[in-house]
Amino acid sequence: MNMMKQILYILLGIMLLSIVSCYDDEGNYDYHDINEVTFGEINTMYNVLLNIDTLKIDVGDFVEMSQGDLTDTDRFEYLWVIFSPSDSHVKDTISTDRVLSYPVTLAPGTYNLYLKIRDRVTEVQWKKQFTVTVGTPYSRGILLMGEDANGNADAAGDRRQRCGGHEKHRYRADFQAGGAGCDWQAGGGGKRRRRYR
Repeated sequence: MNMMKQILYILLGIMLLSIVSCYDDEGNYDYHDINEVTFGEINTMYNVLLNIDTLKIDVGDFVEMSQGDLTDTDRFEYLWVIFSPSDSHVKDTISTDRVLSYPVTLAPGTYNLYLKIRDRVTEVQWKKQFTVTVGTPYSRGILLMGEDANGNADAAGDRRQRCGGHEKHRYRADFQAGGAGCDWQAGGGGKRRRRYR
């Protein structure tokens, strides 16, 4: 009798599988092409100066889409996000415009900049990464101030600057208290002297 039940269960299982396999699937399989984005050649590394430069990047210069117009703000959403690689938890959205025009106010350092484009019709998103290095127009160095043997103010400094190779530039200035005006005098060894009269 056990053998008969097993055969009956097997036949019943085969019949159920054959009924399910004959089910007519009436799902919607009307496929549409999604919008394809092509990123053309563009400089992905930018060097800018703090409080002097404005970072400008136009999406229209390097993005091509298979559908839609880049200027259609009802369809496309743009997001420019910048953050420091050392602190990726703090992200700043610096623009939501197609053309980025950002007056640089970030502290000197290297930052990752991401452009995110979202197609509101298809909900497809694309991302492009840039590297932004923020510098300062001022040199780093050491400035020593004091008095010379005659009681005049004296200042000497040392600064480093890289121009192609590893060049070291030194400067020195001697200041004398006195009247208005000043004379620049070139000293030896890259030193400059400044005297006030």
